[in-house]
Amino acid sequence: MGLCHADRVFDPARLCGIEGSGQAFSTGPDPVLDRNKPDAPWPVRKGDWTRALYSHSQGLALLALFNATFMLHVWNSIRRAAQEALWHGHQPETMWHDLVSGQFWFESFQNWQSEFLSTALLILLAVFLRERGSPESKPVSDRMTRQAIDRA
Repeated sequence: MGLCHADRVFDPARLCGIEGSGQAFSTGPDPVLDRNKPDAPWPVRKGDWTRALYSHSQGLALLALFNATFMLHVWNSIRRAAQEALWHGHQPETMWHDLVSGQFWFESFQNWQSEFLSTALLILLAVFLRERGSPESKPVSDRMTRQAIDRA
């Protein structure tokens, strides 16, 4: 039996035996309903494409940061490969040659693996463990419920 079914959302809390059920994530209230509130951010009040863009601004910002850092990685990798070729008395390879090389992708996946592993560990530790006195932690006496995970 697979982890993903077409008729329901993957819910890691259910797999871990945590009480409660429901969606694994919340979409939040519809920002269209708040367009007439005076304290709503201006993109919500304006509507149209600005509200749609604002509604996904976090994901778009992260995508832009990913693209920027990946392009910097490409540029530095090409520069390093050209420098190394010159040190050995060879002609530098083309950008395409460097992009399809095993070394470039080895470095990329090695970096991504460490980043995803550390992020996943931080998320899991924040959900399941507690730190007394920390505002980011759940209270030590809270039961492991769906609501407790949502507050984390």
